[in-house]
Amino acid sequence: MRLEFRALPAGPTVLDEVANAAFFLGLMKCLPKEYGDVSAKVQFDDAKDNFFAAARHGLNAQLAWVDGKHHSVHDLVLKRLLPLARAGLGDAQINSEDIDRYLGTVQERVETAQTGSQWMLSAAAAFPQRVSHEIRDHGLVATMLARQESGQPVHRWHPIARQELDAIGAARETVAEIMSTDLFTVSPDDPITLAASMMDWRHIRHLPVDQNGQLAGLISSRDVLRLLSAPGQLLCDRKTVTVGELMCSQPLTVTRETPIKDAINLMLASQVDCLPVLEGNELIGIVTTHDMLEVLSLLLRERTTSS
Repeated sequence: MRLEFRALPAGPTVLDEVANAAFFLGLMKCLPKEYGDVSAKVQFDDAKDNFFAAARHGLNAQLAWVDGKHHSVHDLVLKRLLPLARAGLGDAQINSEDIDRYLGTVQERVETAQTGSQWMLSAAAAFPQRVSHEIRDHGLVATMLARQESGQPVHRWHPIARQELDAIGAARETVAEIMSTDLFTVSPDDPITLAASMMDWRHIRHLPVDQNGQLAGLISSRDVLRLLSAPGQLLCDRKTVTVGELMCSQPLTVTRETPIKDAINLMLASQVDCLPVLEGNELIGIVTTHDMLEVLSLLLRERTTSS
């Protein structure tokens, strides 16, 4: 069985989400007392039409109500639903300051006519037409994340500014935008057979070597092949060779702020296939030739689209 609770639209902030929940719960507490069985007073077809109208037109929608009339969302929320929700939360003995805070958030959102979806539509329209869908979508997500971290509810979010658009374009040119952060690591004391198996399982060619939370080196499939090609020299009389004996103990590294073009030039000049990404001494990602090919593919698609 699949249960969906669609009464709560997504955030886009924690405050907005809790305000939505307070609005809904207050109404569920008070509506039966005010109108009795609401389902007996609203036809299914009207409820369905309300659902689609709200999805299409947002705060500009006209909705059928239990009085048999149609009301704008603006008037319905401010004049009828918010007072009912306030009374319901009061009956539930919710702190009056919390009621004011959360229902006040809903009220201001309606009064300013800026919901999360409306802000996203306006923000998307602010991007130049020549910008690809990938860059636009990345910019929207990055900007929404920054707004969320500010703690301000969505009705107080200001439009995307020109400097933010420039920053989005600059951020896409750094290693942080393309590096892989889903990392698999080994330690220097692990047997090389474990490293080889992990590379096989994960279909990867490089494994960072971690020691006490710090990057100790890098082991690659080439190191494993070198072992297999000359086992007598490396194994001697022992049964186990460790990662630490084969790894590159001083691999070239970059930071998240390193420009992609600099990372490419470093890989070409040094003839390496990957670069661990460090923040201080902490390993936070890895960038490989595969990541660089994806960047090239994206650039070619954008060039085709713009032409």
